[in-house]
Amino acid sequence: MKVLVVVARRYNGHELWTSLGILQRNDIEFDVVSTRTSIEDEVTGRRNKITLTLDDVRPDQVETYDGLIFISGNMKDTELYWSHPTTQAYVEEAKRVDMPMAAICCSVPT
Repeated sequence: MKVLVVVARRYNGHELWTSLGILQRNDIEFDVVSTRTSIEDEVTGRRNKITLTLDDVRPDQVETYDGLIFISGNMKDTELYWSHPTTQAYVEEAKRVDMPMAAICCSVPT
Protein backbone atom coordinates (compact mmCIF):
# COMPACT_ATOMS: atom_id res chain seq x y z
CA MET A 1 0.00 0.00 0.00
CA LYS A 2 1.23 3.49 -0.89
CA VAL A 3 -0.20 6.97 -0.25
CA LEU A 4 0.47 10.31 -1.92
CA VAL A 5 0.93 13.06 0.69
CA VAL A 6 0.56 16.64 -0.53
CA VAL A 7 2.01 19.06 2.01
CA ALA A 8 2.09 22.86 2.21
CA ARG A 9 5.58 24.27 1.58
CA ARG A 10 5.47 25.83 5.05
CA TYR A 11 3.81 22.88 6.76
CA ASN A 12 2.25 22.23 10.14
CA GLY A 13 4.83 19.96 11.74
CA HIS A 14 2.39 18.28 14.09
CA GLU A 15 0.08 17.36 11.23
CA LEU A 16 2.85 16.16 8.91
CA TRP A 17 4.97 14.15 11.34
CA THR A 18 1.97 12.59 13.10
CA SER A 19 0.47 11.52 9.77
CA LEU A 20 3.74 10.11 8.44
CA GLY A 21 4.36 8.31 11.73
CA ILE A 22 0.96 6.62 11.61
CA LEU A 23 1.58 5.55 8.02
CA GLN A 24 5.00 4.13 8.94
CA ARG A 25 3.65 2.25 11.97
CA ASN A 26 1.13 0.61 9.69
CA ASP A 27 3.71 -0.29 7.03
CA ILE A 28 2.15 2.06 4.50
CA GLU A 29 4.60 3.58 2.05
CA PHE A 30 4.23 7.20 0.98
CA ASP A 31 5.53 9.87 -1.35
CA VAL A 32 5.53 13.45 -0.09
CA VAL A 33 5.07 16.25 -2.64
CA SER A 34 4.92 20.02 -2.36
CA THR A 35 5.47 23.04 -4.59
CA ARG A 36 9.21 22.90 -3.84
CA THR A 37 11.71 20.31 -2.67
CA SER A 38 12.63 22.47 0.32
CA ILE A 39 9.80 22.56 2.88
CA GLU A 40 9.77 24.25 6.28
CA ASP A 41 7.94 23.79 9.57
CA GLU A 42 5.79 26.90 9.93
CA VAL A 43 6.44 27.12 13.69
CA THR A 44 10.03 26.00 14.24
CA GLY A 45 11.47 27.05 10.87
CA ARG A 46 13.10 23.62 10.54
CA ARG A 47 13.77 22.89 6.88
CA ASN A 48 13.46 19.49 5.26
CA LYS A 49 14.30 18.25 1.78
CA ILE A 50 11.87 16.11 -0.17
CA THR A 51 12.50 14.59 -3.56
CA LEU A 52 9.22 15.27 -5.38
CA THR A 53 7.26 18.36 -6.34
CA LEU A 54 3.77 18.64 -7.79
CA ASP A 55 5.44 18.74 -11.21
CA ASP A 56 6.96 15.29 -10.62
CA VAL A 57 3.69 13.43 -10.04
CA ARG A 58 1.29 13.77 -12.93
CA PRO A 59 -2.43 13.56 -12.19
CA ASP A 60 -2.69 10.38 -14.26
CA GLN A 61 -0.18 8.77 -11.88
CA VAL A 62 -2.47 9.26 -8.87
CA GLU A 63 -4.24 6.00 -9.69
CA THR A 64 -0.99 4.15 -8.84
CA TYR A 65 -1.51 5.15 -5.19
CA ASP A 66 -3.96 3.72 -2.68
CA GLY A 67 -4.80 7.00 -0.95
CA LEU A 68 -4.36 10.77 -1.10
CA ILE A 69 -3.68 13.03 1.89
CA PHE A 70 -3.47 16.83 2.08
CA ILE A 71 -1.52 18.37 4.98
CA SER A 72 -1.94 22.07 5.76
CA GLY A 73 0.31 24.71 7.24
CA ASN A 74 0.83 28.37 6.47
CA MET A 75 -2.51 29.69 5.19
CA LYS A 76 -1.09 31.29 2.04
CA ASP A 77 0.64 28.04 1.07
CA THR A 78 -2.37 25.91 1.98
CA GLU A 79 -4.87 28.13 0.15
CA LEU A 80 -2.79 27.75 -3.00
CA TYR A 81 -3.96 24.10 -3.18
CA TRP A 82 -7.64 25.04 -3.01
CA SER A 83 -7.55 26.04 -6.69
CA HIS A 84 -4.17 24.76 -7.91
CA PRO A 85 -4.73 22.91 -11.20
CA THR A 86 -2.50 19.98 -10.25
CA THR A 87 -3.96 19.39 -6.80
CA GLN A 88 -7.47 19.73 -8.21
CA ALA A 89 -6.57 17.18 -10.90
CA TYR A 90 -5.24 14.86 -8.14
CA VAL A 91 -8.60 15.12 -6.37
CA GLU A 92 -10.56 14.51 -9.56
CA GLU A 93 -8.44 11.46 -10.42
CA ALA A 94 -8.80 10.09 -6.88
CA LYS A 95 -12.57 10.54 -7.10
CA ARG A 96 -12.61 8.85 -10.52
CA VAL A 97 -10.96 5.71 -9.15
CA ASP A 98 -12.87 5.86 -5.85
CA MET A 99 -9.68 6.36 -3.82
CA PRO A 100 -9.79 7.26 -0.10
CA MET A 101 -8.81 10.88 0.52
CA ALA A 102 -8.01 12.75 3.70
CA ALA A 103 -7.36 16.41 4.46
CA ILE A 104 -6.30 18.00 7.71
CA CYS A 105 -7.41 21.41 9.02
CA CYS A 106 -7.45 24.18 6.42
CA SER A 107 -6.48 21.81 3.61
CA VAL A 108 -10.05 20.41 3.61
CA PRO A 109 -11.30 22.86 0.92
CA THR A 110 -8.83 21.29 -1.52
